[in-house]
Amino acid sequence: MVNIKKIAFFILVIVFIVTGVFFYWKNEQKELANLNKSLPDGIKITKTLLNRYEVNDKIDNYSFKVPKSWDGIEYIEYLPETTEKEHTFSNIGIEGKTKRYKLIGVSKFQGNLKTDILEQATSLFNDFGLNHNFTQKRIKNIKTIKDDSGFPGEYTYIFKKGNYMYVLVGASEEFIEEIISNGTW
Repeated sequence: MVNIKKIAFFILVIVFIVTGVFFYWKNEQKELANLNKSLPDGIKITKTLLNRYEVNDKIDNYSFKVPKSWDGIEYIEYLPETTEKEHTFSNIGIEGKTKRYKLIGVSKFQGNLKTDILEQATSLFNDFGLNHNFTQKRIKNIKTIKDDSGFPGEYTYIFKKGNYMYVLVGASEEFIEEIISNGTW
């Protein structure tokens, strides 16, 4: 014979699980909607099945996962394409939820770019009157130029993909390298 109490208990457990999953999903969607509301069409923050935030920039044609240790995104801002000192670029600034090393800026430069990345980086820094101390570093299959001459605790990585040059600035080399290595550039 079927025990009614066991069936009722089983149904009650299923209802609690489904309700919990629904409210968790609803809360996640609300958080993503709040992050995305200030972004223009073509840029969207999503969350993977493994609970990682991902920046999808269809305006500038790149995407990357935010470091998992950031525990999400606190704030994001997009600066559309602008031209300064004959350099055309756009920028995304992101602040993570962690307490340390949670800021990063990703700039995409385009236009009349020279072929050698070291020459490009030197020209860019010179045009903006910035000191530089470049070293070369390979991250996965991407040749990067790293600059350590900024403010103490500030790192700059520069790399080229196609006709574009990317400049990532942040307080953690580890996070910058993680973003470069898991991105689609």
